[in-house]
Amino acid sequence: MRSMYLRRCRNVVRCRGFAIFRKSYSTGSTAPAYTSDLPTHAKVVICGGGVMGTSVAFQLAKLGLTDVVLLEKGRLSCGVTWMASGIVGCLRRAAERQLCQISVDLYRSLQDEGHDIGWMQSGSINLARTENRMVSLRRLVAQAKVQKLNCDFITTDEVKTMVPLMKVNDLKGAALVPGDGVVNPIKLCHTMATLAAEKGVTIIEKVKVEEVLTESKRVKGVRTSKGVINCEFFVNCAGQWARDLGLKSKDSVRVPVHSVEHAAVTTKPIPGMDTVSAVIRDYDGGIQFQPLAGGGLLIKGYESNARPVFTEGIPEDFEFRVLPEDWEGCGYLLRRLRYRFPNSDPQPALHMVNGPESFTPDGTWILGEAPEVDNYYVAAGFCDMGVAAAGGVGRALAERILGIEGRLMTDLWALEIQRFFEGHNIKAFLKDRIPEIVGRHYKITYPYNEYETGRGVRTSPLYPILYKNGGMFSTKMGYERPLWFSDDEGKRSATIAARHFSPFSSMRPRAAVVLGSRRGDKQTPVTMVPTAHVHVVSTQTHHSFDLARDDMSTTQTPSRQAAYSTDTSSNHAGLPNVSCIAMHVYHALMSTGRDYGMINAGYQAIRFLRIEKFHVSWGEDFDRWTTPIECGTAFRVKFQSKGAEVVNLLQYLCANDVDVPVGTIVHTGLLNHHGGYENDCSLVRMEENRYFMVSPTSQYTHAWEWITRHLPEDGSVQMSNVSSKYVVMNLIGPKSVDVLRLLSDANVDNFPYFTSQLINLGQSGGVKALHMTHSGEPGWTLYVPTEDSLSMRLSIEKFHVAWCAIFDRLRPQPDRCGHGVQESNSSSTVMTVDTDSGLGGKYVGLTRSTCYGFTLKRTVCIGAVHDFDPDTRNRRIFDVGFITDPAAKFEVEIAGKRFRAFPHVHPPRVPAIATELGTKYKYKPTVVTTSRTSSL
Repeated sequence: MRSMYLRRCRNVVRCRGFAIFRKSYSTGSTAPAYTSDLPTHAKVVICGGGVMGTSVAFQLAKLGLTDVVLLEKGRLSCGVTWMASGIVGCLRRAAERQLCQISVDLYRSLQDEGHDIGWMQSGSINLARTENRMVSLRRLVAQAKVQKLNCDFITTDEVKTMVPLMKVNDLKGAALVPGDGVVNPIKLCHTMATLAAEKGVTIIEKVKVEEVLTESKRVKGVRTSKGVINCEFFVNCAGQWARDLGLKSKDSVRVPVHSVEHAAVTTKPIPGMDTVSAVIRDYDGGIQFQPLAGGGLLIKGYESNARPVFTEGIPEDFEFRVLPEDWEGCGYLLRRLRYRFPNSDPQPALHMVNGPESFTPDGTWILGEAPEVDNYYVAAGFCDMGVAAAGGVGRALAERILGIEGRLMTDLWALEIQRFFEGHNIKAFLKDRIPEIVGRHYKITYPYNEYETGRGVRTSPLYPILYKNGGMFSTKMGYERPLWFSDDEGKRSATIAARHFSPFSSMRPRAAVVLGSRRGDKQTPVTMVPTAHVHVVSTQTHHSFDLARDDMSTTQTPSRQAAYSTDTSSNHAGLPNVSCIAMHVYHALMSTGRDYGMINAGYQAIRFLRIEKFHVSWGEDFDRWTTPIECGTAFRVKFQSKGAEVVNLLQYLCANDVDVPVGTIVHTGLLNHHGGYENDCSLVRMEENRYFMVSPTSQYTHAWEWITRHLPEDGSVQMSNVSSKYVVMNLIGPKSVDVLRLLSDANVDNFPYFTSQLINLGQSGGVKALHMTHSGEPGWTLYVPTEDSLSMRLSIEKFHVAWCAIFDRLRPQPDRCGHGVQESNSSSTVMTVDTDSGLGGKYVGLTRSTCYGFTLKRTVCIGAVHDFDPDTRNRRIFDVGFITDPAAKFEVEIAGKRFRAFPHVHPPRVPAIATELGTKYKYKPTVVTTSRTSSL
């Protein structure tokens, strides 16, 4: 198939032009004019007459719902649709890829049915200059093949055959996607609008939406410049106007999008290019080439110096308009053109179209139902991918509005609007963040890659102290969280730590460190790499923490070698300069062998650390000799009622039995009608009718919205957000019980695992101490009242799973629910991986999370295993024997290479370190026996 495609690419001649060349659009063209009287009622009202709004209208009509009104304040396609390039590429992340594949199928079918939308299956060539880029492409291709996307790798010689004029000697390879294509955006927009209107959809131009009317936080209607339409559903497809439109309701809806200048340059005809059709993406060059009729190229790039536009508001009359040309700012496009095509004209530029393009704070599309208002849907912020996304997004929203059960194979949580919080929608934040997002568009997305802009939005009282002591911070939902500590603010690390940033040091990466000293000692930090997430207090006498291992690079500098030793020059000779160890475990190691050796050494040193003496002090001298460690953030909610209403509510929502003794902690999830997870949380029963819930920070918006939807209408259950009332600290490690005994008069010998108590800590009272950790190691999670925090100064191996990263919302997860279901069509599984490769078999699922287990000395993965019917691709019911059968063999494919995997339906056995509590206390969840229903 590949050779046939190569031959076709050498002989095809491009004959279709694209809308982006049109600097003006004649309103007197053959495009139909849509005028109609404003109806008084409609089932669905859509705002936005671009390619996204018309797609939603078309897909609703296609599924049988025609009581739909589409409103456009100007003319159809007048915003940015008319200037789009029309490229449709599918080699993207899972959720986006599936929606783009639906778009390709739709556009191909419309063209085949005789609708002239300018669709042509041109294919795409995706270049890799580096080995890291090849790894990234291998991962994308492996995942894409699972979703039946036709794609494969080609050699540089084959690239040269397809594009003879292109420089290829700097390439490592390329990925070919024959099914990608291009379409005329204007024709596509008007075709979908015409087909929707033929089925009964009402399309009205020259009408402005002034307010979305709500009642009890539910869509009631729309007030327009021509009157009011009562409706049940509203869809915001307003493009770069989506944020402003979201604010036009009593219950404002957050749509964090902002526009930047995004230019495209067309070139003079290049001899020999008229035989090329494939779109060329040079990711490492941050540039894209689209062949045009006659041999020219359309060039677009993604640079981090993109200028925000319309910071004071978008002009009301911005219809079929462009921004002023900026040849100086787009000079890099021509330089990179001449690099990739050395034989092009020294002065190749012909035209420029500089237009606004809206991006989101994380560079990912926004769609779904708004958390603030029921039945208010959003499709916006497509980051220069609106045409590629339109067909799939229109279908996804149409199915959701109609309540059609999941036809989509992939959970779309990564795209949901509920991943944002109110701070993301502040214009000053967006103006700061969006230029960075544009520059990241073609960059490799490494795990834990931190943003440099829009930092310091949410901080705790401990933040200044942590920063002063070298804290290196990550951000989640705006919260700044310390990952490790550095002794040199200006030092650049050659390790994995180089991908993390500090918000107040121009984002300069710094090395990791162990901070602390005994009171009176000189402060001389001991530098280490990030390893286990352990917080202990120690001045024990016989551990050197010498991490200079043989597997470290022999080319490192003397200062770097010296950093891996202890200070014995103080008045307390022989005592290592360690009183607080604060290090972070990396769940996805994108590191070299040298990093692995150092991380392993640090892990072993901490895991087997003996603590014999403690020197602690509270009060004003505290910050002079040790550091209070804020170990993270979480979303915290308090539930209460006068009677048993709160128990009944949580029993209904939660997977596990939460009617447990007061003081018990239940780790559970909130389920939907699919049996899938909507939220992952720990519930603490504080009193008979009062609970304390802790959820991951990333679920801040979604968890609140989901629970609010299910609160009793009579107000019998009260829910309050108490996240800002506490600072979270972790005390984790083999001697954590000794530390807590020293710092508190709580009876830690009668403190069972998975229970909670109110204790004093130092001079602070009212501390919620939860005897549980998410690292799998012994310890406590401490919730300290915020006002007391200044007076105070790690995990997959044991199967601690997380919502969305591990579970999804579409598939039931009975094996983790505590319900007595014996059969299912999926099962969450831990797999340990060896390097033996060469096996074969059918696809059974995706891993959801992974890390290296230094105790197991193997990579550990968590994933959902399915038994797919080879013909229909439907998931078949199976029992646990499908996984545990000795004859079953599993492999995990990583960047194109397969590794033998050994499945476990329970956590693999991990050698334990004895503590004074021993193994006496183990949490055993209550099992609620239920019968298997047909929905599972």
